[in-house]
Amino acid sequence: MAIVLGLISPMSAQQDETIYRPGNGVSTPRLIRNVNPHYTADAMRRKVNGAVLLRCVVDRDGVPTRLEIINALDDELDRASVDTLKQWRFEPGRKNGEAVLVQIDVTIAFSMGTEKTTGEKKKSVWRVFKLGW
Repeated sequence: MAIVLGLISPMSAQQDETIYRPGNGVSTPRLIRNVNPHYTADAMRRKVNGAVLLRCVVDRDGVPTRLEIINALDDELDRASVDTLKQWRFEPGRKNGEAVLVQIDVTIAFSMGTEKTTGEKKKSVWRVFKLGW
């Protein structure tokens, strides 16, 4: 009786780990779910206005990864921006029809709005200023 042992290697398609930038055949990830950042009461009290510039890599599942702050504004609003971006979801960028890793920059701007709500209180406003590269 002979026993034959062999190694069976799993079939693993190696995924391209290249991080692309939009352009030259690579599409920009498209925002499909966003969560509003929290404009903290303390930041509003201190009348902090401005923008936080973030950079991330959108993975093949549309999840922002490798988040970093490029231009900070305020510790509280920087954290709020990062926490918010972690919750966003994208249609991933594509190259030749395949989802790829794509690096993008996201600017989240905070300002004290001039719109009035009931009771004549000012409303805080945030907006995505730029989503691109």
